[in-house]
Amino acid sequence: MAAASGIQYVLDKLRWMRAEHIWPNGVRYLWTDAFGVVLLVSLYRALAKDEFLGEAEWLVAEVDRVLGRPRGIRVGEARSKRTLPRNR
Repeated sequence: MAAASGIQYVLDKLRWMRAEHIWPNGVRYLWTDAFGVVLLVSLYRALAKDEFLGEAEWLVAEVDRVLGRPRGIRVGEARSKRTLPRNR
């Protein structure tokens, strides 16, 4: 039962972070996004829900879009030409 309550705790915290626009909608930080990918893939493996895998894939693409800019171009200096739709 401890694993099930732990998963529910994680789902509740994830729901709260989304409602408060803390993550993944906020400022991009590689370490928090990397942790988020691990979290979402772990939820996918534990619950066998494809939505978590889809969100992990969206997050990786979003991090690449925001943080994967060519060297010397900073966020705010060059607008991204593409906007990724969010899987939900």
